[in-house]
Amino acid sequence: MTAQKKFEFDCIPYAAQGTLANLDSRNPVLYFDFPSGRLKMVGTLLFPKAKYLLLKFGAKDVLCEDVFESMVRASCVRML
Repeated sequence: MTAQKKFEFDCIPYAAQGTLANLDSRNPVLYFDFPSGRLKMVGTLLFPKAKYLLLKFGAKDVLCEDVFESMVRASCVRML
């Protein structure tokens, strides 16, 4: 059984969900479709020394939803 890979894209808030491509490479691509065109974000896989936590804040508590050991950082963004 292999571990499931998780990817996090630091991206545009409130945008529609995008399409991922080239996940097997060091430079995955994320596409967002908008009425005015298509946004292409080329990223680089990062493997930081520290793990990143995804926290969900409630009214009286904080819940750790997920842990990321790797992430994708978009270095090139352009509208197509």
